[in-house]
Amino acid sequence: MDIAGFGEKTTGTVDERQTTYLKFTNSESGLKYRIDYKNKIEFFIKPGPFTGISIVDKHPLLDEHEHTNTILYIFGKSTEHKLVASQITEAIHKHYEGWRRIQNYCNQDYGFEKILDEGSGLLYDGPPSGAEVIKKILKEHDISPSTPWEGKNNGKKYKVLFLGSNYVVARNFEFVV
Repeated sequence: MDIAGFGEKTTGTVDERQTTYLKFTNSESGLKYRIDYKNKIEFFIKPGPFTGISIVDKHPLLDEHEHTNTILYIFGKSTEHKLVASQITEAIHKHYEGWRRIQNYCNQDYGFEKILDEGSGLLYDGPPSGAEVIKKILKEHDISPSTPWEGKNNGKKYKVLFLGSNYVVARNFEFVV
């Protein structure tokens, strides 16, 4: 989606970042711009060059902000717990297109692989779509998942602003010259 005349071919430099805005210089025109965020909830911004500006309202980064969490326990183990862990790791990475990993949602305090090895415990606490990916793999290995809490859409809508690989998740954005 093109925004304010910018698009995937726009190049620039992030000059400044603050809690409620960032400033960048457009490489082609040399003009400086400011982008204000409305209700920012997540960001990754590094000063320096970037290529491409876009705003999207559907993206894997939005999943956790637009849904309540599903809580997933397991009961039962597989003799191939390392294979199960590997498959879940790969599936979550693929599902979230590399923007989220098992470390974001799987029980790292106790140990994701340790839970699979022992056969019981809290395995996942995250968006419902990720839980469905994990449940499918667990069932393929005859491991019983239990979900005492199913996440749901929370009615909140956010957008993601991308400047190259930099991003900001917020309710809305405003470009200022």
